[in-house]
Amino acid sequence: MYDSDFKSIVFNNYFDYLDQDIIRDKINIIKNKDYDKENRISVYQTPFNSIIFSCSIFYEKLNNNIKITDKIISIKQLKNKFNNQGFTEETNTHCLFLNPENHKRVNPPKDYIIKDIDEKFEAEFNELKTDCSKEDLDEAQVSLSDDYIVGCFYEKKLVALASYWFWGEKLADIGIITHPKYRNNHLAKATLSYLSLQGIKNDRINIYRHAADNEASKRLALAMNFKEEMFIETTKLL
Repeated sequence: MYDSDFKSIVFNNYFDYLDQDIIRDKINIIKNKDYDKENRISVYQTPFNSIIFSCSIFYEKLNNNIKITDKIISIKQLKNKFNNQGFTEETNTHCLFLNPENHKRVNPPKDYIIKDIDEKFEAEFNELKTDCSKEDLDEAQVSLSDDYIVGCFYEKKLVALASYWFWGEKLADIGIITHPKYRNNHLAKATLSYLSLQGIKNDRINIYRHAADNEASKRLALAMNFKEEMFIETTKLL
């Protein structure tokens, strides 16, 4: 499977998951009432187009001021069209995908075991959360209620956890966290390798997201052969 073929498969499934009439190679503007509370606008930059999700109060302005015959628009270009409107600073999320042909097998170190877990491991998970920072937990976005979860154990201690949120029938969004005292020994790589292989075996497309300023998360994804194919720019109206 060539990368270009895989990219088309990824985004055909992603556009289907959005459950919108996405027009490829054109800017798409979509009203999202879930954004109304925060007056938020997000621009999803795919290899084929920009998809704008807008709060209701800004939706008409966007339709009247953007040429949807164009393919791409950045959040800065969007804001420049409305000079009298105040915005917050942008936040960016990077989205990487794993071509199954590029899956990298990494085994855990000796005496570490990776296995499927569920809500029966609540005590172990709570201990892991206690030892991690709020920033780590916010970035990881993992819980025992996620769709599929694996844990890495040293003896009986849970030292890393990775999970999936399933997006539709094909996409699997990854969350991962490692105990601060057990980092730098390939546990995150081994746990991510195990999880992503399970996704591949079940015909799922692995998606890895990280905040733009999280260099450690970025390095992990790239080391495991994920490739960036989309980023999300978000701002809010003042």
